[in-house]
Amino acid sequence: MSDESKSFAEQLALEEYKSLKEEMQEYVKESYMLELYGIGALGAFYSWYLFQNKPALLAFIPVVLVGYGFRRSVLLLKRIEHIAEYIRNKIELTPSHGWETYFNKTRKQSEMSRHVKAIWLLLLVITLVIAVFVFISQIHICNCQCW
Repeated sequence: MSDESKSFAEQLALEEYKSLKEEMQEYVKESYMLELYGIGALGAFYSWYLFQNKPALLAFIPVVLVGYGFRRSVLLLKRIEHIAEYIRNKIELTPSHGWETYFNKTRKQSEMSRHVKAIWLLLLVITLVIAVFVFISQIHICNCQCW
């Protein structure tokens, strides 16, 4: 391989690396925005719902939305991991050098991954508890009024 073609290959790898790192940063940003908007939407929904006389089954809407948000976040994290693996195995020119190679060797599971999963699981449990509580309360109220 001539010096010129080697230089071109290195430049191409560098541009691909920059592009993929930018894509990963966008996914990280999207994950944080999903958390923020998800919590905001839950707050807005409960502010409206808990002070209204609405059917109990509507209380399960946040459970479905949080489940969707959790699934979307997991997919974003998997995509980030996929890109990081590609960078480690295909772009980093020397196997022992490069951020992704170093980062992969020094961690078991990324802090972001644990944080994101914990947030969504907590939201899922909270929304499920609220929905069940509202549903049981409405059944109890109905039973008391029916007698």
